[in-house]
Amino acid sequence: MVVENSTIVTVTSGDDNGASIFQTEFFLQKTDFDGNVTLMKKFDVQGVDNEFMEELVIVPDGYVIYGRTSLFSPADLLVVKVDKNFNLLWARRIDYELNDNLTQVASTQSKCVAVGSDVYFTGNAENNNQGTSDILLFKMNAAGEINDSCLNIVVPVNVTVTGIPNPFVNNVAVTETTEPLSTNNVSAQLSDVAFIVSENPCQCPECSIPIPPTSLSATICSTDSFLFNGVYLTQSGTYTATFQTVNGCDSTVTLELDLFPYYTSQLAAVTCDGTPFVFNGISYAQTGIYPLPYPDQNGCDSLVVLNLVVNPVIPPTIFTESLCEGESYDFYGQILTTSGSYTQTYTNLNGCDSTIVLQLTVYEHQDTSLSVLLCEGFSYDGYTEPGFYTDTLQTFAGCDSIRMLQLSFQLPADSMDVDLCDGEAFPGFTESGVYTDTVYGFDGCDTLRTYFVTANNLYVPNVFSPDDNGINDHFEIFLSEPTSIQITYFAMFDRWGNMLYEVKDNNVVKWDGTFRGKPMNPAVLSYVLLYRCNGFEKNRHGSVTVVR
Repeated sequence: MVVENSTIVTVTSGDDNGASIFQTEFFLQKTDFDGNVTLMKKFDVQGVDNEFMEELVIVPDGYVIYGRTSLFSPADLLVVKVDKNFNLLWARRIDYELNDNLTQVASTQSKCVAVGSDVYFTGNAENNNQGTSDILLFKMNAAGEINDSCLNIVVPVNVTVTGIPNPFVNNVAVTETTEPLSTNNVSAQLSDVAFIVSENPCQCPECSIPIPPTSLSATICSTDSFLFNGVYLTQSGTYTATFQTVNGCDSTVTLELDLFPYYTSQLAAVTCDGTPFVFNGISYAQTGIYPLPYPDQNGCDSLVVLNLVVNPVIPPTIFTESLCEGESYDFYGQILTTSGSYTQTYTNLNGCDSTIVLQLTVYEHQDTSLSVLLCEGFSYDGYTEPGFYTDTLQTFAGCDSIRMLQLSFQLPADSMDVDLCDGEAFPGFTESGVYTDTVYGFDGCDTLRTYFVTANNLYVPNVFSPDDNGINDHFEIFLSEPTSIQITYFAMFDRWGNMLYEVKDNNVVKWDGTFRGKPMNPAVLSYVLLYRCNGFEKNRHGSVTVVR
């Protein structure tokens, strides 16, 4: 586990499909100080069923993870390098020639450290032929190479990387217990890898060849520490430590430690309400001063003080205008001729967008045709004579309107011919003659009207005496003169239905009271009369009494 830029980076091994310790992968995850997982990925080394990773160190361009190919012997070392987002850079398997159990040293001390871009790690080499084991110290550069012509033990391997987008986090309760601290002094002897196998051509005999001093250089962040010779260093300087090899030879290591400076910078920003200012993936929407940690170009924490001003957004300005048809309106260079809503956006003095909304109404020409009937003696808009007049007027919006006026006058008097059929009246007149009346029209004008009434009367007697005394000797139908009546049919019947007399299409109906040349005896007879008056078919029926 390491801490970098307020983030905890950890490595674990396990089986995400069960609880097997023989089918494992390893997992990298980043967690903030509140326990929230921000990034997690799974790594499966091809050809290895039981990878067991225990160490993780920070290097400038990412992380190096150190472990072995199996929890149990025999096993080889595994070294994997990823970038800051856990993307795989390379993976190496350390397969020592005379060893079937090259594993990390069983120790509570750190077994892998980073110095600049290089990493140093230890291994436990067991010689199966002799039943002995030694400690190995490796140095690997940033490309995953061990630059030693005496060794050819680095084997590249393939790794499958799987992202875990929504890892499950289970909160647990922790009980803190204070235990007394005991310290066990552990001594270790260093030897060059070349001395491990006596047959190795690079072996130097005992101390006959002096071991040259080893010079190391490292640069760390000012908030980090560097472990050297069991001491965590936090200040820049030159540090020296002397070690002894297994042969008792002195080995001197000199460390030149530098610190990257801690940068503090000021950032002034202005934004508009509704448009957050984004810094390092985080949005800020309120005016204020924000001290923000930020990784610099060296991967170290730096402080950026953000002075943010959020300017208000002015509400849209809405105004209305009206035009007459044929006119135009210049709206910020746009020539408008039709009704509608138009929007123009501009940048105000605060640098924020402001909006102007124009509600434009274009009134059409209102050409109208008007027909007016006046009573005699009245006028309309100053006109007193009948005729056709064209005027240009203005509407309520101030636009021109063409009015076409047809003016007429009601005559003060008129006449009417009235034909009345038998028994009709109009209006209340039943006799022929000339009548006058005052008529009130729907237009409010009084009219003196003359009626020439013709009453078309028809008289049918109900008794006659055919006794040749010269008085009422014939049955005769009388018509008024002049008349519009046309008799189309007349017939007389006795009480048994025998037709006694008949006339067709003749206005002359005159019967002497004889049937088949013989005078009729006194009796009551019935008749049917059909006639036409003013184009209408009418009928009448009744009885006639014959007396002598």
